[in-house]
Amino acid sequence: MNCKFYMPTNVLMGKNCVRENAKLFSELGTRALLVTGARSAKLCGAQDDVIAVLSECGIEYQVFDKIMANPVIDVVYEGAEAAKKMKADLIIS
Repeated sequence: MNCKFYMPTNVLMGKNCVRENAKLFSELGTRALLVTGARSAKLCGAQDDVIAVLSECGIEYQVFDKIMANPVIDVVYEGAEAAKKMKADLIIS
């Protein structure tokens, strides 16, 4: 089987980069699934920044925080089901 995959990447880094680039979120979708682990995104403040921007942009979101190191396939399926159920058009991880 032949396959082509093109995925351009735009990496933004630095202090307050999420909040300073809030406009980009609203260009990507209107219903977001935020995929995280159970603790690290909360502890470092990244989850709060993303949720603040999503709310500010009027983007509906749901948090799926069940990802562990080397996630098992059941968790991957559960995350996919969560995205389908909420009709996510944007996945943030």
